[in-house]
Order: sequence, then structure tokens, then C-alpha cells
Amino acid sequence: FYDRLTRYVEDQSIKAAADDSARGRALAFTMAMLQRRFASSLYAVRRSLERMRDKRERILKDLLDRIDRRTPVVLISDITPQQFEAIQVNFRHHELYYLRGDFSREEILLKTNLRGARRVLILADRMIDRPREQVDQRTLLAALAVKAINPKVRICAELLNPDNRPHLERAHVEDIVIRGEYDSALIASATASAGLFKVLETLLSAEGYTFWVVEIPFRFHGASLKEFAEYLRNRHQSLLVALFN
Repeated sequence: FYDRLTRYVEDQSIKAAADDSARGRALAFTMAMLQRRFASSLYAVRRSLERMRDKRERILKDLLDRIDRRTPVVLISDITPQQFEAIQVNFRHHELYYLRGDFSREEILLKTNLRGARRVLILADRMIDRPREQVDQRTLLAALAVKAINPKVRICAELLNPDNRPHLERAHVEDIVIRGEYDSALIASATASAGLFKVLETLLSAEGYTFWVVEIPFRFHGASLKEFAEYLRNRHQSLLVALFN
């Protein structure tokens, strides 16, 4: 494995050096990352690749679980057709399609029937080792390209640096997720359900509303949920969110 991986990195690095396109630069960044991981251990290389794959597929699963199976979903990515086939096996009951290319380029977006799309999810492209600011810049370019083609489509975009939020807001991105603040399930919810993300973001943010845990008074034991909810609303101006034991 050691010898084969070494040859693979060397061969791909040579190809990347000869290719001045966006894809070539992306490949060069990926190889540089693998070389650094490789310098520490083979285990680190494997874990880096596994984390990339798992994060991508977890968000995809959470999203597909929330939408109708007949709703077509198009992935734009630099993954190979063989990699997409491996993903497609796990989601064979959904209308899942794949387009290889740079998701920030209009000519690529036009091939996806973007004008007829209702939702767009833009994830921070962490598959290659580029500076954080460049990752967020690419997200912004993608959002601008999407809105230029379909101004009415709702976008959920992921940022690495929260200081870049105003740039996406000026690009009319409706839902902005900061990496590390929320998990893949919330990202999927923001894409699948318009308005839900704003509610959850307000509830979960430090500046938003506060969660309180209260004991259920004895007189409500055996009462209806509606009665207890009305009590909380009238007595404490609170909204009942959940019951647990």
C-alpha cells in the first residue's frame, strides 16, 4: 500500500502540474494535503479520506430523508463517476443525478436545469486543502452565479468564517450556516424546509430565545397536552417544545 500510494501521489501531482485549469489546481491541493497526511502515517491518510466521504454522504442522507423520493436531486462535484456510483447504491430509491464540474461556474449550473430548481445547497468545498478565505470566496461566487440564473431559488450556503456572512447576505442568500455551529441534520432541514432554519437558528443562538426545563405540576398529570401548553403560554409566556423523562 505504501509503494502504491507513493506512486499515485507522484503521478497525480505530475498531472496537476501540467493542468492549469481549476480542476488541475484542485487536484494539486488535494495531493499536497495527502502528502502532509502521508508524512505522519498511513492511518492519517485513510482517516482524512473517510471523513471527507462520511461528511458528504451524511448531509446527503439527511437531505434525502426529508424530501419526496420523486424529487430529483442533482449533485455537482469533482468526484469521479465511480465514486458517484458507490454513493448512488446507498440511495437507489431516490432520483439522484450527478454532474461533474465546478459548481461556481454558470455553464455548469445551466446544465442542471437550475431555472426550474426550488432549493440549492452550497457546501464549503473542503475536499481540497485551500485557505479558508478562498473556500468562502468560492461559495460566494457560486451563490452569485445561482441567483443570476434563478433569482427566486432559495439558497442554503455553508461558510467557514462567520465574518463573511454579510457578503452572502448581500448576495441574497436566504439561509447561512456557519461550519461547526450546526450539524448535518440542520443543514439538510434548512434546504428541505423553507423557514424552518430561521426558527431553529433563533432558538439555538445565544442571542435568541432561552430553553427552560420545568417540572410538570402534579395537577397536569393525566391532563391533555393542549391544557399544559396553554398553562405555559398564559402563566410563563412560554412555548412548549418537547416532553421528556
